[in-house]
Amino acid sequence: MVHLSATHTSPISFMNFIVAAYQGKVKDRLVVQNGQVTSWGRVYDSEIGKEALNKQIWRVFREALASSLSSERIDHACSRYGIDLSRMEDSGSPLKTRHIEYFGVAGGNVYTFDLQDEMEKNVRNPGPLSSSSVDQIRQYVLAASQHRYLGRKEDPKVLTGGPRESHEQIVNSSFNSDRIRLSLGTDVESLRWREENHPDPRIPDNHPYYSRLSMAIVSHLETSRKKPDLEVIIPAPGGRPYSQDYYKVHKIISLGGLNAFALTPVSKHSTLPPILSFRCTKQTLVQSGAFPSNFNNADKNIGESGYKAAKEALTALMEDEGFHRGKKITVLSYSQGGAHGSYFMRDHWEQVDELVCFNGTGADSQVVEDFADQINALPENRIPPKIYHYRNVCDAAGRRGDWVNKAGKKHIGWGIKHPNAIVQVVQFIIDNVPHLSENIFSIQAILKALEFHAIRPMDCSRKYQFNTFRGPTQCDPILDTYNRDRTLEDARVQWGHNTFLSIGRFFYDLTQLIFRIFGPDFLRKKLRF
Repeated sequence: MVHLSATHTSPISFMNFIVAAYQGKVKDRLVVQNGQVTSWGRVYDSEIGKEALNKQIWRVFREALASSLSSERIDHACSRYGIDLSRMEDSGSPLKTRHIEYFGVAGGNVYTFDLQDEMEKNVRNPGPLSSSSVDQIRQYVLAASQHRYLGRKEDPKVLTGGPRESHEQIVNSSFNSDRIRLSLGTDVESLRWREENHPDPRIPDNHPYYSRLSMAIVSHLETSRKKPDLEVIIPAPGGRPYSQDYYKVHKIISLGGLNAFALTPVSKHSTLPPILSFRCTKQTLVQSGAFPSNFNNADKNIGESGYKAAKEALTALMEDEGFHRGKKITVLSYSQGGAHGSYFMRDHWEQVDELVCFNGTGADSQVVEDFADQINALPENRIPPKIYHYRNVCDAAGRRGDWVNKAGKKHIGWGIKHPNAIVQVVQFIIDNVPHLSENIFSIQAILKALEFHAIRPMDCSRKYQFNTFRGPTQCDPILDTYNRDRTLEDARVQWGHNTFLSIGRFFYDLTQLIFRIFGPDFLRKKLRF
């Protein structure tokens, strides 16, 4: 808690609260006395009443916020995290360290409007934000995020895109997602695949960053239509060693269970490619779009319903020059996104430079074969999009490992024989997750499989052995998913499509009907949440 001495007169900034929160322990009170915020290990005695003291400290805290963050940023944090500053002050409830963390996370969560404010402060007659250089954008980001405070420090290499605690399987917290996403962006400038550290130069230098972006960062972006994370800034490795560049979220497409994020460089002078990232299944039950996302896994042709629902929006996106700026894009996919990315590649490959898939599902055989036929029919002087697959396996043969790689009939890239095509599969041998099995009816096996699925071998402190395969002779047997091992795909169709999908859709449609007739408050009261 934060307590205030009655003798307080000097103005206090939000940074004073942040410094004190860093210095104190989790359960320490913070005392404001004589213009200083300090840590205090016991309840601070005051000559004024407890409730009046709490009201006074809230008033000081609100003044500190107003002097440090823009009103737009404060309002955005209050709306996003459900904070009513006036009510908290009027109630006389204590100010907790958690509240400092709320606004510290908001202080680090930078949007393009924050950069626009910084540009207008520093540039006479400013033009569009995109006309700024990468170095200028970097300075704006640093200035806009100077009040960043994330509470406990976490290693970004161990953070994932999925729930970590059991309650996170049910409830989605925007605050927790924002804090994790900011932590995941703390060291991206060092996410490079360097030949001196790794023996295979065929793996592109920026793919470790792509693994973190697609497997973790985008999973912590909000897709809800009420508060989507449009225009949020995402750091990326810069053009120079150990430098940063920046993406912004240009558009979010969340339809029918498909979730895709269009990222474009903030500066038009950037060398970063535009990115379209197809995310994994939403695992948190009350997360926006979670049910349709899971239903996509139970489609007879995995991911088909989501792509059909989003096809028109994706086509419009590829016609939007504000997204691609006349450049070919990079497509990223992770897990369920592998199927959605396959459909997208079949229809829009001419605008794609490369597809990079991490532990992705396959797709319907016809989709993969149609794509291969288009590529193989190109003149010999054409350069088709590059296809990269990264997989987690348990052994050198690659037959045991991530369940998700065994979903679908074939993986995109199968059957391509064009002389200029690059189709590459890299299998990382993950040998430190014991008791991994393929028993889909065992909770323990499912939890282990999810842990294994989320490992990012190119973005962790441990170096794993790996095997690289290139070309149709080596890759086609691996990408011919169903003919290689049909056990899990047969089980997915039998139990997912034939059983779960029909039952799940019935209850989902019933819930939606109740919402439309009675409104959400009725359901909350009945279910007591």
